[in-house]
Amino acid sequence: MTGVMSPPPSPGVDRRAFVVGAAVALASARAGASRTPPPDLRLLDWSFEDAPPFKRRALVAVPTHLSPGERAPVLVLLHGLGEAKQGPEAGVFAWLDRYGMGSSYARLRHPPLASTHKRKDLSDARARELSELLSRRPLGGLVLVCPFTPNVWSYKSTDGALDHYAAFVRGPLLERVAKEIPEADPARVGLDGCSLGGFVALEVARRRPDGWRSLGVVQPAIAERKVSGYADVLARAAREHRTRLHVESSTYDPYLRVSRLLHEGLISRGVVAALTVPPGPHDQVFLRDVGTLEMLLFHDRALRAES
Repeated sequence: MTGVMSPPPSPGVDRRAFVVGAAVALASARAGASRTPPPDLRLLDWSFEDAPPFKRRALVAVPTHLSPGERAPVLVLLHGLGEAKQGPEAGVFAWLDRYGMGSSYARLRHPPLASTHKRKDLSDARARELSELLSRRPLGGLVLVCPFTPNVWSYKSTDGALDHYAAFVRGPLLERVAKEIPEADPARVGLDGCSLGGFVALEVARRRPDGWRSLGVVQPAIAERKVSGYADVLARAAREHRTRLHVESSTYDPYLRVSRLLHEGLISRGVVAALTVPPGPHDQVFLRDVGTLEMLLFHDRALRAES
């Protein structure tokens, strides 16, 4: 999520939205979360040789429910600024510990669904709708890859840091997944990110648009003036590589307007893209209750669809 201590916003971030998101993240970080082994997944904590400009580490969650010989699509998930500032340990476990990845995966695997919080960001109506969808077509399963996402805004050259990071994700990270995870299908790979991670995901896709079967962002920390360029990137991926697209925000997300503009930009370019806007603010309760749930279901469906 957005950061506990706010550095000066980069040229790609709206200052007002950045400050609002930072305040929300501070409350979420103080609340914390406990790490528990998730059902239906085994965990691998990988380290890579350090190389400029940042440390390389990733958590990989591998499905344990697959049939013998079955291979699952791969989804790379990028976390937010709060954990980026706290370091690799917090970063690689952010999706599992704080954003509800493990619990959301288990809930999708074992419907019926219900809200997990009194705020009910997952409405009763949407819970029934998702439960019905899952009864007709259960979650197939995903190999979930959660690398440390650096605070690229803190480097002297943000573009240089993003160049290095895109090369790492498309190079050593996914190459190791293909080599060491027999359950992974390297031909079906998706990418998503939340807040800072949404911005970084779009920048990785801008540098390496090929090879993604699905691309998404959750409450992406981007500025309105950047939306048109990102719409061009995603539309090109959809047309040239048949990439399926998803934009997710929430009703009280400070990035709701730019998320809607990004989706509208895709539609205006003749590209089919999903837009999801559940109730809720820009915080980890939203992610644990509904945000991560909707994101995982989209990619499971998109990555298993026929090309």
